[in-house]
Formats: sequence, structure tokens, C-alpha cells
Amino acid sequence: MRNISPELEKDVLEAARTVHESDDVLIVSHIDADGISSAGIAYTACKRSKIHKLTQRLMGQANSTLTEEELEQKLESALSNDNLVGEHRLARCASIISSSERLLSSGCSDEGSVRAILQRAKEELDTFVDKETDKKIRVLFAKKMDPDTIKKIQNDPSSLIWICDLGSGYKSQFCKDKLLITDHHIPDTNGHPKSQSCTQTKLWFTFNISEINPINYGLEGSTEGCGATVTYLVARAMDKDNIDLAQLAVVGACGDMQDHAIKGLSGINSIALKDAVENGDVSVEDDLRFFGRETRTVINYLKYSNNPTIPEISDNGVGCSRLLKALDIPIKDGSSFRTWNDLNKDEKSRITDFVLSKLNGDEQSNAFGQTYTLPKYPRHTEYRDAKEFATMLNSCGRYDDPETGMEVCVARHNAGKELLDKAKKHRSEHTENINRCTQLILEKQMVKICRGTLYFHAHDMIEETVVGIVVGSILSRNPHKYDMPMMGFVDTDDGVKVSARSDRNLVNRGLNLSAVMNIAAEHVGGYGGGHNIAAGATIPKGMERKFLDVANDIILTQID
Repeated sequence: MRNISPELEKDVLEAARTVHESDDVLIVSHIDADGISSAGIAYTACKRSKIHKLTQRLMGQANSTLTEEELEQKLESALSNDNLVGEHRLARCASIISSSERLLSSGCSDEGSVRAILQRAKEELDTFVDKETDKKIRVLFAKKMDPDTIKKIQNDPSSLIWICDLGSGYKSQFCKDKLLITDHHIPDTNGHPKSQSCTQTKLWFTFNISEINPINYGLEGSTEGCGATVTYLVARAMDKDNIDLAQLAVVGACGDMQDHAIKGLSGINSIALKDAVENGDVSVEDDLRFFGRETRTVINYLKYSNNPTIPEISDNGVGCSRLLKALDIPIKDGSSFRTWNDLNKDEKSRITDFVLSKLNGDEQSNAFGQTYTLPKYPRHTEYRDAKEFATMLNSCGRYDDPETGMEVCVARHNAGKELLDKAKKHRSEHTENINRCTQLILEKQMVKICRGTLYFHAHDMIEETVVGIVVGSILSRNPHKYDMPMMGFVDTDDGVKVSARSDRNLVNRGLNLSAVMNIAAEHVGGYGGGHNIAAGATIPKGMERKFLDVANDIILTQID
């Protein structure tokens, strides 16, 4: 494998062998864009592996002695006999295929008829192999690695459990063989064999648990590898033909905002990006990186840009119209409003020059950089731009329908209109809800300051699945954003959900929100973790103030 360390390559190849050898697999994944795309990659790779193994075995056992006269009769018998099910039916079709191919190679008298029988038998074999392998692969989506999810994993009888975009922070809580974790969150180092705090007294250490996490190989988990790109490494090691899944890894990385730190994807993410580009599934362009390049009109593309905020443009539709008029850039093509990607290079360049002239150096780096287009998808759709695709997946997960998002990932360019419309509806509702929740927090002036932290408590006014996005949205437009992280609290069935977000500048000064959430949550009887720039926790109700006090103590000692 190119561009990865020998140790990582060895572990990835071993993980690929483990998946290949497993009879049945349970895939456990997170409900955000990174998790859903990870599940799509893992599911497709597992299914292809099992289809190949089953087909090869059946064809290897096939009896190829059938004559021309027997072929049609045997095929009709296989297709019509309801008592001939499962692998018996598959074996009959395999024998018909083998006999047909033998007869064609030897020059049979009725080649046309044999070819027709061969085609029917192959279609039947493909259909039944598809159904048989479906029974061997299950997917479980989880909002978080809570005690209930851990219990389900512990009690599951599958020969392999593949945990994607979750699990690293809870590794010492698993007491089960044949676990594969492909994650990028800060690992649980209780007894971790690669950590300096290694102790072999932990019970989990005796179990067969494999973990592929960029942090374990000296990489940054919030910028150099996400759940989807790490999962893709394993899929690619299973079969080089899985290169067509690299596009999903790019979508997952953009959904995790892993391109923001240095204006583009790096580390393990760049491996998936190179593969996707080489396979013709992704094209890369330096451009303004606001949301909605494919679907928003040019005016709305500029108007709703708020990360960073552009003076005279952001939240100012009139200002956007004046700019376009001054630059002599038409907003319509005939009767249709133009999107950002409808503009030619010269038009984009003129607008970009104006936008960047209004921003400082850090803001320019955030606003302009690599963008990722999926050219095999239709223009003006949510699936053609990686960020918009990721938002669609996030929408499915946030509204308790990650399965639809995964189906879109698995089907990719072959997804039907009904499936795409369902996912699009989730996205529309998601966008409206985020806007409503953000306005609610701002209009009610719920954001407060507690020493070194901005925070709000929305109680039951917004859903736990969107609080992190709302925190990020508010933080991006808050004048204190470079000085303090922000936390959002909401009530849940099992306590209080806390989501924390920060600016990269604070992380560069030493802030680690994963450690903050983990330590503060444990101090009040909860649990938490995540990344240095974004993390979360679940704590008991009534412990919010104590949690904030402990969190602030940690934050103020971390930041220079």
C-alpha cells in the first residue's frame, strides 16, 4: 500500500484477512456522515467478499457433465422447484453455468440456446448469492457508545463485529473476541499495547481486538484520518476493486470537516482522495468552500456564507445582488437561476478576489481551498458535491434513518429516484431544523459565559442529535469564537447530552476537548470523549454546573 507506514500496512492487511475469514459480520457504526459512509464501505466490502467466496466455492464444486439436451430441463427444474432452496438451488445453477461454458468452449450445435441458458443461470445465481450473503451481514447504527450499545456488542453471536467511527474510546470495556475497530477518536489507553500507560492487568487485553486508528500511528485523528478513510484502507486491502469506495471515504472526511485545517485532505484521507481521483469518481479544484456549490443559487451561496462571515455579503441578499451586478455576472441562464458551479472560471475568479479582499489571513485559509466534486452524479444534485453529499447523510442520521443514507452509499450512482428523494427530504427538514434551533438560541439570548467557556442549556427545546451542529453554527458567528470553546446542553432520556466545539486556534494553543469531556464527565458520573476540536459527553441531570466547573478548570490549565 502506498503512503502508509509498514506498521499500519501490516495491521490493515491483518484486519482484511480477519474480515475475509469471518462467516458472518455485525457492522456497528455511528449515525453521522462519517459513520454512515463508513458503514456503506464496510457493508459493500463484506458483501463482495462473501459473494466471491460463495460463488467460487459453488463453481468449484459444480458438476459440468450436463449435455445440451439436459441444460434447459435442469435450469427449469432449478427455477421452478420450491423445495430446491438455498445453496442446493445455487449449486444447481452453478452446475448449469459450468456445463454451459464447457459446451460453448467445445463448440456446441445450438450455441444461441446455450448462451441464453447460461445468461439465465448466471442471473439466477447472482440473485440468490446476493440474498444468501445478505443474511450474513447485519448493520447496527448507534448515536453513541453507551452502555446499551456496548451490551449489544458483548452479547452478539456474530463471528466478527466491525465497529466503524466508534469504539476506540471504550476499548477497555469490551470483553469479546473478534472485534475490529476502525475509528479516529482518541483511544482508551487503559492497557493499550501501543501506549506508554500499558498495563496487562486489564481483562480486555486478553481478547482478540484489532484497532486501526490514525492516532496509534502518529497521525492526527481530527485532520489526518476519519472513520470512513480508515475503514476504506481495510476495504482496499480486501480487494483492489474496492477502489470505487474511495469516493465514499472522501465524503465521510468532508462530513467530519477534516479538510479545514490545511485547506485540503491529508494523511490517510489523501490516500482515499488519490484513489477516488484515479478512478474518476472525484475531481479536485481550488475554489471558495462555502456550502451549496451545486444546489444553491449564486446569491444564496454567498448570502449564507458565515464561516467565515464576509462583510457586506453574509446574510445580505441585497449586498450579494449589488456585487454580482457590479461585476457584470448574470444570476440567470435563461429562466433558470445559476448556481456557483454554473459560473465559468473568470466569473468565479472575480467574485473570489472580492471575497478574499474582505477577509484576514486565517479567514482566507478557511474560505478558500480544495473542493471535491463527484462528477458521475448529475449536476445540480446534493450528491455531486462532497460537502452536500455529507450533509445529506448527516440529515438521514439525525432523523433516525441512517439506513437510507447507507443505502444511497451502497447504491452510489445507481440509486433510484425514490431512495434519493427520501434522503433529500431528510436534508430539507434537517436544514430547516438547524436554522430554527440556531435562531431560537440566539433570539432568546441563551448563550452565557462561565469563566473560560461559552455555553447554553436548551433543555428539551432542541434534539440531542443536532445540538453539536447548532453549537458549531453559533460559534462560527460569535465574536468570542477565537477566545473560548462553546458547549451546548440538552436533556435526553438517559441524562444530559453535552456537545463541545472549538476553533482550531485554541487547539493549537493546547486545548483538548476530548480530555475535557472525558475527565469532567467521569467526575460527575457520566462518560465522554471525541476529538481535541469537537467532543461530547452524557452526564446525569442536575450535574451540569459541577460539570462546567470541572471542565473550566481543565480548559484553563490546557490553554497557554
